[in-house]
Amino acid sequence: MNSRIFELLFLFVIIILYSCNNLDLGGLFVSSYVDQRFKEKNSLKDYDAPDVSDDNSFNFLVIADMHYDDSQPYYFKTIENYKDEWNISFVVVLGDITQSGLKTSYSIAENDFSQSSMPIYPIIGNHDLYNDGYEVYKKVFGRTIYDFKIGSSHFIFIDTANGTLGSLQREWLENKLEGSNCDNIFIFTHYSPTDKEWQSYCEWSFPEEKYYLFNLLDEHNVDYCLCGHLHYNDEKEIRGVKYIIVNNISEGEDDVFFKISVNGSNISHKLY
Repeated sequence: MNSRIFELLFLFVIIILYSCNNLDLGGLFVSSYVDQRFKEKNSLKDYDAPDVSDDNSFNFLVIADMHYDDSQPYYFKTIENYKDEWNISFVVVLGDITQSGLKTSYSIAENDFSQSSMPIYPIIGNHDLYNDGYEVYKKVFGRTIYDFKIGSSHFIFIDTANGTLGSLQREWLENKLEGSNCDNIFIFTHYSPTDKEWQSYCEWSFPEEKYYLFNLLDEHNVDYCLCGHLHYNDEKEIRGVKYIIVNNISEGEDDVFFKISVNGSNISHKLY
């Protein structure tokens, strides 16, 4: 009887392994960590600020969680069709660009990104780490941690693909915020420090780090913290900071395009 149960369980495991061609067995034992990615960043492609016609008045788009897999969606073809109507100058992607971290998925992403006539600023998500995906990510997109300024607006892109900042990035973020003299400050992250109502397993890994982030962003008058990962839209204001969760674009084309408008020190946003 015990032998029969073992055989059935073994057969079940084999079926699962063969049916899940994106299964990340290696990730159970080894994956890149945020401190490692931080140490590598200076040797990888950096991102320059986009050209905008007016440093004090511009619009940009934020999207999240594309999960490119084994088919070719054309998200950026849709964005190109609307870019003039929306009057946007660049696009931010909030991680989980791929579903599986496989090279084929990154190739599909590259192909779609190439449809854009505007600069694209990505951050890495947890799915992008699957199957040792960081090794492909850094070749395609470069560093996972960077920042730039447009006039009096500061854009800071952080790496939370492991669900944590890590000690090196935490110090970097503190220094960037302390040294910023900008009126408008935007933080972009994959993992969200907030949830709709309560903490879930998909939220930030360490509550202590979450509270640290709330204090840090409040102390330095950050305006927006924009996140993906949770696959819904949500907005909260905590101590004057707007925490925005952007819905995953892979679910459809309603309320997945988040436009931000900057006009001097006035910032507004709208969903499409």
